[in-house]
Amino acid sequence: MVADFSSFILGSSITIFASASLCLNIAVLWTLWRHKFLTNQHDGIFILAFANMSGNAFALFVYGAYLGPMAITQSYLFSSLYPFPKFIGAAWHVQWYQDMLLMAFTAINRWIVVVKPPYLPVFTRTHTMFFIIFAYSAGIFITILATYVLPCCMLYFEYVSMSFAYFVDGPNDTDHFLDYPVNVTCMTVAVLCYIRIYFFVRSSNIKIMSNLPKSAAENRKAKETKYAFQFAACTFCVIGFSEYEL
Repeated sequence: MVADFSSFILGSSITIFASASLCLNIAVLWTLWRHKFLTNQHDGIFILAFANMSGNAFALFVYGAYLGPMAITQSYLFSSLYPFPKFIGAAWHVQWYQDMLLMAFTAINRWIVVVKPPYLPVFTRTHTMFFIIFAYSAGIFITILATYVLPCCMLYFEYVSMSFAYFVDGPNDTDHFLDYPVNVTCMTVAVLCYIRIYFFVRSSNIKIMSNLPKSAAENRKAKETKYAFQFAACTFCVIGFSEYEL
């Protein structure tokens, strides 16, 4: 594809939306930090949110500063895929792995908080911090295997599809043995946890609504529906993006 007006519009849109989202992420991160939501006085879910959004902020920076300009110019912005495009792809790969692991861990955390409160002491602040460190460390380790150890195939950003792709020069070991198992496992855990939460809350609300006035019951039902759609939208966005590759 040759750089033209359509590639300029699409690339500019990526950069603008990614930059705007990055600013929002930074604003939320600053709020969590400034108002001391990360201290012992608050729930550990804020630490998880901070760790997750920090990774997302990095990914948004890559989209805005690299993927957008790459789409505009219809080039890799460098003379070859080595070393910078390869390194950028590897850095994004680290973020993706930790995002998947933290997504599953957060879902398990919410499941225990809502459905299994007796097990809540398991999620101490120390254990939460340990898992966050584990998620980032595992992301780095798996990415080193995927990019520099396995014979095929490294991940990079592709300007034609305006997404990530694999540089395939043989059997795609990275996707078959690393990416696919991690993605499927983490997304399955998250989906199952949220489905269980939804049905548990729905069952509890049915019992509560039987003792509420009709107007209050209808309002509560509307909120349930809204939360269900929000969950479905977020889940399918993650699943859809993970499957959008060359």
